[in-house]
Amino acid sequence: MKSSPKQLANLTRKGIGRPAGIANKITRSVRETFEQVFIALQSHETASLKAFAERKPEAFYALATKLIPAQVSLEVKGTITERLLQARKATGK
Repeated sequence: MKSSPKQLANLTRKGIGRPAGIANKITRSVRETFEQVFIALQSHETASLKAFAERKPEAFYALATKLIPAQVSLEVKGTITERLLQARKATGK
């Protein structure tokens, strides 16, 4: 199968298309629809997130842990002891 000049030109047009990290239209649409349904269900007595958590706490917490960042970076200027002493002085304790 031979490639047409137009097909070859498309292979060399780097940088055209949606930027990296931006969801495509279908993904964005599904997420928006899901969010709208989720918000609408929160006032429902048996279909809310609270009701789900009460019925299936293990599943609820399994989902909740996926929403928490896996790694947190923290920069401490000075030692922990110095920072604690400063905080105690500031609060008068």
